[in-house]
Amino acid sequence: MQRAPAAVENPSPFDPFQCIGITRNFAINETALDDALIEASLRWHPDRWVQGTAQEQKQAEKNMAQINRAFGILKDPLLRAEALLTLFGAPLPTGTDKSASQGFLMEMMELKEEAESAAKNPETLSRFRTRLLTLEVQALEELKPTFESLQEDLVADTLSTVRGQLNRVQYLRRTREGLNLNILLGS
Repeated sequence: MQRAPAAVENPSPFDPFQCIGITRNFAINETALDDALIEASLRWHPDRWVQGTAQEQKQAEKNMAQINRAFGILKDPLLRAEALLTLFGAPLPTGTDKSASQGFLMEMMELKEEAESAAKNPETLSRFRTRLLTLEVQALEELKPTFESLQEDLVADTLSTVRGQLNRVQYLRRTREGLNLNILLGS
């Protein structure tokens, strides 16, 4: 009989890096992440605990759910960045960022207007969605060096820069996903 599984720590806030067993960093190796998922799955998959007690089985299911949650967060660069900020003790505020610059707000308003216009023409919409995705990917790439400097020294200016960059990525993604939803709903 196997020994009872130890509970996977559920610290507050949730630390997906610790949960899946990789080093806390914005730039992660995708192969290492996949390998960490496989290793954790081999250890905690509920099928390994079918001979265990009901409590052991329930704990294995809970641990596996946390591992899947962690993997989902770490696989997505935006969610990974948000998790890092939370772990640094500086989560992004919910809702509108009151500290956003006028330039950022104007850029986002122009993008919103362009999205509304593009939504009326399928060909234009496709090009606009591709443009939004390209802008999102570029913005995420720009986060890498900023996060590296943030991890070396948690400085308020760098933290502010990261938050501004993340707000931009969030907006680009929400706009693109909103367009995708409109396509699905036929609006």
